[in-house]
Amino acid sequence: MPEQQTPAITCSDIVKTYGENSSKVVALRGISLSINPGELRLFMGPSGSGKTTLISIIAGILTQDSGNVRVLGTDLSTLSDTEKTNFRCKNIGFLFQVFNLIPMLTAEENISIPLLLNGVNKDEALERSKQLLSDLSMGDKIGKHPNQLSGGQQQRVAIARAIVHGPKLIVCDEPTSYLDHHTGTMIMELLQSMVRKNNVTLIVVTHDARIVQFADKIDYLEDGKIIENPATAH
Repeated sequence: MPEQQTPAITCSDIVKTYGENSSKVVALRGISLSINPGELRLFMGPSGSGKTTLISIIAGILTQDSGNVRVLGTDLSTLSDTEKTNFRCKNIGFLFQVFNLIPMLTAEENISIPLLLNGVNKDEALERSKQLLSDLSMGDKIGKHPNQLSGGQQQRVAIARAIVHGPKLIVCDEPTSYLDHHTGTMIMELLQSMVRKNNVTLIVVTHDARIVQFADKIDYLEDGKIIENPATAH
């Protein structure tokens, strides 16, 4: 590993508020952090501490009120909405608590969506998606629709969709909260192996203490700030 590598993500004094006047809520209060390529970073902390707001800003879904964010060498504030959408489409994979699978599409068709958005032709996109299903021990689910899959199987389809286009950053919001321990561990092992193999940066927001073992580093948030001592988080 080189002595000095350029961070995949740099946040400098990020502030984000919602609402105005008496209904104003400060979600982030000057967050600064740096995450390296190939790092698996967990964000933990109580509900309302700003975790989802922070990953939404890093992923270019929300815009901060002040401060600076650089993702994969790009200052997101310099991009137009269209450029930001294209940047996300090419470089970022999303795995959210709600799987958001499209009911009328098969497993492989759901997985192929990021490839199609990046201009891959339909036949190749479906082939790559089927291969990924096989890699996830779900080759027998090719042609099945979401309502024919268990929750854990739907989760694996959602993971496959997040990674099929080879993003350099994967952002996960509570990816294991509704999974049993075995399935949650399997999913984290899969994500961790991707990080190691492809030098992908992985950010996971979680309340799940069972997966802390997978983290290279954990940031604890409370009241919109990163706190030094997790014992103060409650």
